[in-house]
Amino acid sequence: MEEVIQKILLEFAEKVKKQYQMALDENNVNYTGKLRNTIEIEIDVNGDVYSVYLKLTDEYGIVETGRKAAFAPIAPLQMWVAKKIPQSQRLVNPKTNKIPTDKNLAFAISKSMSRKGIEGKHLLKQTLDEVDVKDVVNKINEAIGREINEYAIGIMEEELNK
Repeated sequence: MEEVIQKILLEFAEKVKKQYQMALDENNVNYTGKLRNTIEIEIDVNGDVYSVYLKLTDEYGIVETGRKAAFAPIAPLQMWVAKKIPQSQRLVNPKTNKIPTDKNLAFAISKSMSRKGIEGKHLLKQTLDEVDVKDVVNKINEAIGREINEYAIGIMEEELNK
């Protein structure tokens, strides 16, 4: 029975993971790909208590709840700039008469974040609100019901064969 319940919970967690990854993609929140590509699932069984965990990187907190106004680390922003803002789309800085580098843009973005912060997207919460938990509960109840029926039939057959 434990294996059946774990399988049902794993299917549920995979569905949540896939929908969350799609939400990250659809909302253009997949800056470095790290959050999207490192989501891990863990099913924990402690007696008759089953727990499902999605293990996420630290970026999750910023994406989900936002970030107060503060300077952001430059290195991840530089990676994001390199990936999202091609050289061909950059405008010449009128003060320097040069096209800004990845590092220049990362510093500018960090400075803006130090004034404005980042608003949270709440994508995992939205994903969990959209997933049908009742379906998982029904599948588990059906599996338990089948096992009880098989057990009862086994007992009846033993009694009839005596």
